[in-house]
Amino acid sequence: MEGYPIAAIEDCGQTFNSYFAIGLLEASRLSLEGEKPLMPAEPYDPSTCLFDRGVLIIDGKSWKEKKVVEAAHWWIGMQRKSGESLYR
Repeated sequence: MEGYPIAAIEDCGQTFNSYFAIGLLEASRLSLEGEKPLMPAEPYDPSTCLFDRGVLIIDGKSWKEKKVVEAAHWWIGMQRKSGESLYR
């Protein structure tokens, strides 16, 4: 898994913007508020394929080292502050 905490199979039958509010993700990515865990440097591509949630591999050690739970909590906090829904 080359150091990644999660591995999955790509599913191009579904795209990123079908499920997520890209504007909210971009606002969070560009926010100057606090540390931004696991935040990509590049803008989100709305046409990016999603992953097949039926085939998911998690490396528990890497998950903990990369602080994935903390990153999820950060995202939830940003979504709550915005008052918008992250999911469609």
